Amino acid sequence: MKCFKKGWWSDIGLTILHWMLVVVSLARSTYSAQQICVMLLIKEGFSGWLLASVFLPSHYLEEILGHDHGLNPTLHVLKTTRNVVSPNRYLNNVLVIYSGGLNLQIEHHMFPQCPIDKLPQLAAITRNAVERRGLEYRSSSFVGSFIEILFRLETLEDYARRSEENKALTMVDTYTTYQSC
Repeated sequence: MKCFKKGWWSDIGLTILHWMLVVVSLARSTYSAQQICVMLLIKEGFSGWLLASVFLPSHYLEEILGHDHGLNPTLHVLKTTRNVVSPNRYLNNVLVIYSGGLNLQIEHHMFPQCPIDKLPQLAAITRNAVERRGLEYRSSSFVGSFIEILFRLETLEDYARRSEENKALTMVDTYTTYQSC
């Protein structure tokens, strides 16, 4: 819907073309309908895991700001993203390759035109500059990020449960008030 509202017709066209190619190639195959469904489910599951493993650790744990937050772009990026890194240089390079450089979200947002292979060097420069100014530069490990996500989910679940309990109590109070009238 966002693509339609924004008029991103090339994105819409590429998506339609993608699914047309998938349908045509599967229709011309010798696979049964059940096999095709299984293949599509595996494809979508793998794609979902890949996207979640790249985007959740670098965005889900940070603040959610409204459109009227009033922050300059640099502070906005520092408050809403984090880098997912490894202290081991080789593992860090694997993370950069796996995520296409999106594990370095701070630099990705601040310097979107920077080549992926230069992001790790830029991350060190950015971290020093941010910390010199007394600002928080957020980063964590891949596994550490998912552990934090599990704890955040627990916190959100507790909040939702309390909210539902309060809503139920409000409904009881409303009903009691209604009965007394």
